[in-house]
Amino acid sequence: MKKRLALFAVVVLLCTLCTVPAHAAVSYEWLLKVAKQNEEMAAGDVGKIDEMLDYEMAVHMYETAATLAPDKESEVECYLNAARVYRLLVDVSHDGTGQAANRYDSAAKKYELVAEITGEYEYYYGLAAQMHLEAAKLPGRSDNLAAYDMNDDKRLKEYDMAAVDYELIAERTGKNEYYIKAAEMHLEATKLVTLHSKIVNEYELAAKDYELAGEQELADKIRRNSMAFMLSEGYPEIVFGIGGLAVGFFAAMLIFRKKKIAVSSTSTDDEE
Repeated sequence: MKKRLALFAVVVLLCTLCTVPAHAAVSYEWLLKVAKQNEEMAAGDVGKIDEMLDYEMAVHMYETAATLAPDKESEVECYLNAARVYRLLVDVSHDGTGQAANRYDSAAKKYELVAEITGEYEYYYGLAAQMHLEAAKLPGRSDNLAAYDMNDDKRLKEYDMAAVDYELIAERTGKNEYYIKAAEMHLEATKLVTLHSKIVNEYELAAKDYELAGEQELADKIRRNSMAFMLSEGYPEIVFGIGGLAVGFFAAMLIFRKKKIAVSSTSTDDEE
């Protein structure tokens, strides 16, 4: 009896192992088929709300298919298709600039995944950075008042994410010029915000990227610019700090001068 149960368990296990891959393959093929059908329907609904809905359905199908892909090549194809459709959605979206930025970000994430899967870091991380920059350049206001608007904080985040993509290229490939590109992204970000702490932070991030690129002189220049900005804008910590140093210096000079006069006086009295 025990032998029969054990044999039955082995048969069930083998059947399960054999049928799961087949089921996954069928699901993958079906998802691809539906995704392409939705893209075809979108092409027939240009200018209508259905066009956006068809593309949204297609992109979700591609993303799901990627999780069931039978090999890396198929997974990459699904992610690239998803990125392509996200970019199409930007053009047909009725949800405002903030939502358009989110779709650019989604496309960027797919390119980043492909970069790690394929090892083609420079190309695909470069595309991801481009998506973040496209998002950063979106108009600040939407015609649809109920939609999400693009604001400076969101733009700042997009420049920072583009910088991260360039930093990853530099790390993965050893090409230090991409650290310089990352630094340029942080410097562009300083033009978007008025909060002193954020501006100073972007200057410091840019300086670190220049250091990683081996450009110490540029890093020092950025830090000097940061210091000049803080002084010109009356940055409290710096102003008080320098003021305190100045007061301390003059106090020390006065004390030293008094001691010198006292010593001179004592020496004169001794001579007399």
